[in-house]
Amino acid sequence: VSHLEATKGSLKGGTYLIIHGEGFSDDQYNKPNKVFLKNEKTGVIVGCKVVITDSTEHRIACETMAEPNFEDGATYSVKVKVGLDFLNDDKEGTFCGGKCIFQYKDDNTPKIYHISPNAALPGETIRIDGRLLTRQISRDQQDIFDPNNAEINKIFVGNDLCEPFDKDTKEFLGSGNDGEYEDWWRMKWVKCQPVIKSVGSHVVSLLTSKEGGRSYRPPSSFFLGAGDKRYNFQTFADITSIQPSAGSRNGGTKIAISGNFFGTDKTKVKVTVGGSDCKILSVTPDLIECLTSPVDTQAESKSLKP
Repeated sequence: VSHLEATKGSLKGGTYLIIHGEGFSDDQYNKPNKVFLKNEKTGVIVGCKVVITDSTEHRIACETMAEPNFEDGATYSVKVKVGLDFLNDDKEGTFCGGKCIFQYKDDNTPKIYHISPNAALPGETIRIDGRLLTRQISRDQQDIFDPNNAEINKIFVGNDLCEPFDKDTKEFLGSGNDGEYEDWWRMKWVKCQPVIKSVGSHVVSLLTSKEGGRSYRPPSSFFLGAGDKRYNFQTFADITSIQPSAGSRNGGTKIAISGNFFGTDKTKVKVTVGGSDCKILSVTPDLIECLTSPVDTQAESKSLKP
């Protein structure tokens, strides 16, 4: 191993570590390259997931895992295994002249503090505020993009992407720092449109390049949902019309609810009318049909609640 690209990175992992040298395997399937990070103090081993499509006999690319104890400044030596054999890191002149060192740093960890709005229809633009570590969002920003500087590689809502360009106009949705300074780490917000088409509770995160990595979300940025599930953003369905608008208190009225993002799974849809369940008959992404149940005969006219 001659040298590393990225000698420090995010406490949450996701740093794209590139190991340069020679003698690595060019057959990742039959004689795989493997990379491990070993804590210099505790001896704890952390994996680094090899990117097969970006590895050759002269370089290995891998994505770091999170620092187990979230310890700022934790120092790890890089260990490389080719097939069944570890490369010798004791021999003088190998492994960066003795050792290749990688550090987990708080300063290299992107942080997300706030999502606005924190609930919206799928596909609606959201704004992410935090310490994002870079001004660059996409290589499509050709007039200002510098390949030598870090960029936000991807933004996620759950496991789906959140795109920084409008899906219709293809225009950049915007970013900024809202501050007095122009330091690289003070770019505080970016807008994006979630690709996700389902409703539910999600975690928003992002990934930066170079010596950045996966974002961290302070506990104060989360909400607590059903089953103690943590989330910082929700998507919800949209009702456009209900037919008919009135029916018998004794139930038995078939209701058609039109809208968007209902999904297709009947088990995940619940409708109540006047506090009583409306039995689900069918569900499509834009239509729910259900059969009303009897309601309190003393109650006034009550609204439907999806």
